[in-house]
Amino acid sequence: MAAGPKGTRVGPALHFPILAEGLDLALHYGWFETPGAVRTSLDDLRQGQVAFTREVVSLVPDSARRVLDVGTGRGETARALALRGAEVVTLSPDPNQGAWLARAPHPAVHFQALRFEDYWTSGEPSFDAVVLSESSNYVALDNLLVHSAALTLPGASLVVAAPFLRGTASATYSDMHRLDAFRDRLGRSAWRLRQELDFTENVAPTLSIGRALIEQRVVPSVRAVERYLAERGPVPLRVLSWLMRPYRRRGYALLERELPALLDDAPAANTRRLLLREAIALARPGDLLFFYHHTSFRSRWIARVTACEMPHVCVYRGAGRIVGMLKGRVRVHPLRRFFRPGYEIRFVRGNPEVLELVMGFLGQRESWRDIFALGLLVLLERALGSRYGRGALSYRMRGVTCSGIVSSAWHAANARPSDCDPLQHTPLDLERAVGKLAFFEADLATNPLPLVDAVGGVGSRRAQPLHTQ
Repeated sequence: MAAGPKGTRVGPALHFPILAEGLDLALHYGWFETPGAVRTSLDDLRQGQVAFTREVVSLVPDSARRVLDVGTGRGETARALALRGAEVVTLSPDPNQGAWLARAPHPAVHFQALRFEDYWTSGEPSFDAVVLSESSNYVALDNLLVHSAALTLPGASLVVAAPFLRGTASATYSDMHRLDAFRDRLGRSAWRLRQELDFTENVAPTLSIGRALIEQRVVPSVRAVERYLAERGPVPLRVLSWLMRPYRRRGYALLERELPALLDDAPAANTRRLLLREAIALARPGDLLFFYHHTSFRSRWIARVTACEMPHVCVYRGAGRIVGMLKGRVRVHPLRRFFRPGYEIRFVRGNPEVLELVMGFLGQRESWRDIFALGLLVLLERALGSRYGRGALSYRMRGVTCSGIVSSAWHAANARPSDCDPLQHTPLDLERAVGKLAFFEADLATNPLPLVDAVGGVGSRRAQPLHTQ
């Protein structure tokens, strides 16, 4: 069977236990009747999560005596249904969730460590309702609709409470179903839509609280512990801390940029679209685009080899397109790729001749051997001086680098001499030659701008099969 956007994973192995055990939180959003009056505290979030469970359970008909709960979490939904008198079967392939449920058991709640697609009843369909509370994105849409219909009795209900994408895609929220795709599949399934609710405004404070907790508590605490160990910890721990610094940088990038980007309820996609339009209006063919992407593997690898942070560079072609390296080959691709969280962008004036010369390199490939060799030569220059390195040691390029072709084109177009072959220039070399005077800048790294407005609301659907009278 096909899988949903989150695939067949058992669930995030790290953050589920942190939420459930470390912070005593449920594994779902909070619901807040007055979103503007919510404080950024764990207690407020816990109360909101209790309210969220209450709202979801209220969508299940009181007449439902046997309910299938898909996605156990810590068992809040299953227990709430059981307290109303229902017999509940709750499913999750994550054994941790079964253990959390067992800490507060209910005789009418039965846990099975199975995926929804793998669960079958013996004999005829027996459920009056199926509930998926923030678990539908683990299940392919066709499987969700067909299998739920097969497990339910005539007149049964299907309740789906989940975030959906309103747009076609999102770089930030890549693990959700598209709302239009859900509606399309629903219209062709055995279910009919009875009710649709948009809870976006009510659940949005969950994201604000999460972001505030990360920025005000988690990150300062982690940094304080790190400083204490570095200054007063045993020597083995200090050595280990030094060896682990690449992973620390990645961890801080996650804590300070990527998670806050996911936990930001501002309508930032509109802001990014406006920035993109402004850049397209100002840029001319042949202008140079310098950008940093601090969290990418490539950027971190180059920084490790050269002992300095390098920007990347491309050339603007016009009509919202740029020429640069993409997947190891010089290609034309959309400028909008760079207007995402984690990027710092700067446009510097060039000229059309630069673009014309760069277009001559289209289709050529880069070589990791070149990048590694040039990185070592740059490191040598930084350690011993500019007389040692690329100017003194001859190196034959196996392929091309993006900074090399742009630098070569810029030097040729402006008749500028160079200390070494411009094809071996780094972006820093080009940046020094061109200067940092930019006509457009956008920093999406220190102030991430997520695509939260692409989330199609936490909605709930109560539907009936076609055979319902």
